[in-house]
Amino acid sequence: MERQLIKLSWELIKTLVPPYLAWWLATRTSKKNSDANKKEMREQLRISKNYNAEVQNKAYKLQFCLQELETKEIIFEKAISSTNVVRNRVAEYLGSAANAEEITLTARQLNADLHQIMFNIGTLQSIVRATRASSEREFHERLEQLKISGNRIEVTMNLLSHEGLTKKKILASYKENDIDDFFDELVNMRSFIMGLIFIVIKQMG
Repeated sequence: MERQLIKLSWELIKTLVPPYLAWWLATRTSKKNSDANKKEMREQLRISKNYNAEVQNKAYKLQFCLQELETKEIIFEKAISSTNVVRNRVAEYLGSAANAEEITLTARQLNADLHQIMFNIGTLQSIVRATRASSEREFHERLEQLKISGNRIEVTMNLLSHEGLTKKKILASYKENDIDDFFDELVNMRSFIMGLIFIVIKQMG
């Protein structure tokens, strides 16, 4: 009787235990896979969140650089225009087709534009570095050339800004080569800024 009971118990164990073990193993494996999937999903979400934040920050940075570069380009455009006006007014005056008062007014405007450029140089340098650090050396080279010609022009414009100008005073202070050089350096710097604008627009896609 005892032997039959042991045999019956053994048969029950053989019948019931394997399915239970299979169910337990399947459940455990499923839980491990689920935990692994959740962990991987959380990691993917973290990476995606960081990537989106990085992309968004880059977009904000490029937008800011673009706006600043456009503002600086306008400043140089105004100075180019003022330089051209002074050049034309002096030529007209020396040809007896204008009066000295027009030269005084245009000289004052160019002086104001020149000072505006100098006030914005520090900001422009920072924007150049943020936009394309490798262009900073070229910026400094152009800036040095602009400063050299700008210093000469500032002295001349201060003299021309005084009332009571005469042809003799103009001829004594105004040098056509100096203003031509300054004009060219303004154009060069504006072209440099325009190049950076195109780079930013390209990066923005």
